[in-house]
Amino acid sequence: MFFINATDPVMIKKEKEAAHGAVYANPNIQLNPPKKSTLLSAPKGALAVSRPATVRLERAISLYMPPSVKTTYSSLYSDTEIGAGAQAAASIVQSAIESGKSGGAAGMVKDIKKKWKSGAQTVGDAALVTAFQWAKGIEDVGGALLGMQGTIAAGQIASGKVMSDKMELLFTGVGRRKFSYTFTFIPKSEKESEMVANIVFTFKKHMTPSFGSLSVTAFGKKISSTGGGRVLNIPETFDIQYMYHSKENPWLNKISTCYLTSMDVQYGSDKAGFYEPLPNPAVGGKVGPVPTHTTISLNFEEIEKMSRKRIEEGF
Repeated sequence: MFFINATDPVMIKKEKEAAHGAVYANPNIQLNPPKKSTLLSAPKGALAVSRPATVRLERAISLYMPPSVKTTYSSLYSDTEIGAGAQAAASIVQSAIESGKSGGAAGMVKDIKKKWKSGAQTVGDAALVTAFQWAKGIEDVGGALLGMQGTIAAGQIASGKVMSDKMELLFTGVGRRKFSYTFTFIPKSEKESEMVANIVFTFKKHMTPSFGSLSVTAFGKKISSTGGGRVLNIPETFDIQYMYHSKENPWLNKISTCYLTSMDVQYGSDKAGFYEPLPNPAVGGKVGPVPTHTTISLNFEEIEKMSRKRIEEGF
């Protein structure tokens, strides 16, 4: 089931449950979420951007269960180069922190001075690596102009040592989950043809923005406004649930609030086929031949990033 959340307050009403594949409001599901937006439930102490409060629309889209459900969880890592000087400095700082636990701030400062004085003995080849890095800086800044190309190579040949990059794998964050679905509709009646048209229209309508305007008010009076195609209202969001007998299936992962980022619509299958002309309710009842096959591909992306707490909640 696909629920739609709008930022503008609307009247919520319950309608009778319709047939499988219809656009309808399910009376067994809570359709009145809190006025306060709960799209980003950040843990205590975390920074989060507040979003406008949303209200769930009276209509939902109920479609057949896809043959398989796939969810990708990703943790992001990057290769980070660690210079010899940085490694030595980090070692000194870490040692000073450990000494500061017992000796306080004074002991920490004393330990740092001691480590820096004996740095030449404790670092080992750090001085040689620093010389190579200094030579690389000369090459980068004006090596061609000064005729100093190959300075590093010459130094490495003379010393018999080669400086290689030391790489560490650094955790940088969590990727947002994405969900893709493909549905094929083959209507067998006039009612089903209208249903398919409404489903396609509803997805297209709520994934696209509307034009708006910005106004500036001072002392209770409107003094300026702007629009002219420059201001866009953010599209509606979607809540997706895997259902079983009007309840969410606890064996499948939950999905947090999403944006519909892309949608493909294909009319026809191996060849174009059409039924007799009928009024299309999605375009004001204009009459035309109805496609025998309609296929839609939907791509959603979650707004929030998953955390361990959300995984424990079933996401």
